[in-house]
Amino acid sequence: FGFFAGTMFWARLDAISPILDAHFGPDSFEREKGPIDGTLAHTLERIFSLCSELDGKKLYEVGPEGLYPIAYKTDTIPEWSDLHPNYKKPEPAKKEK
Repeated sequence: FGFFAGTMFWARLDAISPILDAHFGPDSFEREKGPIDGTLAHTLERIFSLCSELDGKKLYEVGPEGLYPIAYKTDTIPEWSDLHPNYKKPEPAKKEK
């Protein structure tokens, strides 16, 4: 999935509301010791566009020719993944009596 290099972008607040609703504060983030993947900050960088996409929002990119829509990438998410838009949570196993 694509992500915003440097995390500089425009977004509608409702498009990223699940992230904003998580109420991350300064103490939520690890002190960075260089460009190391696996931190909360790097995770958030990668889910801004995915969050919007899974909610059915349109994605656009700004380039030299202006503003143009970009295609979703969710078709690469396997249907068994809980991130897939058509995912259905499995029913809990029934206990035998």
